[in-house]
Amino acid sequence: AGSGEDVRLSLWYFASQSQGKELIHAETSALHSGATTVKLSLDGQNAIEVNRRILSEGGKRQAAVFWYDLNGRLLTSPLAVKLYTALDGMTNGRTSGALVWVSTDLPSAGEEGVEQATTRLETFVAQAFPRLTRFLSSSTP
Repeated sequence: AGSGEDVRLSLWYFASQSQGKELIHAETSALHSGATTVKLSLDGQNAIEVNRRILSEGGKRQAAVFWYDLNGRLLTSPLAVKLYTALDGMTNGRTSGALVWVSTDLPSAGEEGVEQATTRLETFVAQAFPRLTRFLSSSTP
């Protein structure tokens, strides 16, 4: 557990979104501060676009990748999430969606630590992604 190789998955899922109960709000918008968009390889042929962010808190540093899943549509932009949520609500009456957050501690201070952490995150996401998308798609009505 203390090896610096743990990967954590957090998932916030809304079966429906409404004012005050939505994926994009002040706190989730703040997640994007300092984030860059990167591609993560899933299997050598397929990749997904995600947000990557390095966080520092209390002397600890973490690397995290995150994205939004709206009815199987992967998004990285808060504005796109808002627009597609509205579109889905108008066209098919669904406003379900999820925020997927995957993080790991940085083993060392330099750029090498970021690369190691990114590799660990990419490996985890590649293994978890098929199950995760099946779970999220089965959660939609």
